Amino acid sequence: ESIKEEQLIYKIDSKRSTATILSQLESSINYLYDRYRLIHQIKTTTTDQTSAQKLRVIQEFILYRIDLVQRAKH
Repeated sequence: ESIKEEQLIYKIDSKRSTATILSQLESSINYLYDRYRLIHQIKTTTTDQTSAQKLRVIQEFILYRIDLVQRAKH
């Protein structure tokens, strides 16, 4: 009995921990997306973006900024 209870408690804690991590990750993605998408992306994006789409937008911004820095160096 006690072992089954411990296993159940472990599973519940594990699921709760996973849910917390996913929530924090989603919150971070949303923050970065809202903060760093480019002007033309604000006008063309819909409100129902998936996390993968938001990450692509964030990546585009980072690559855009890297390109600007590279151009400024030359």
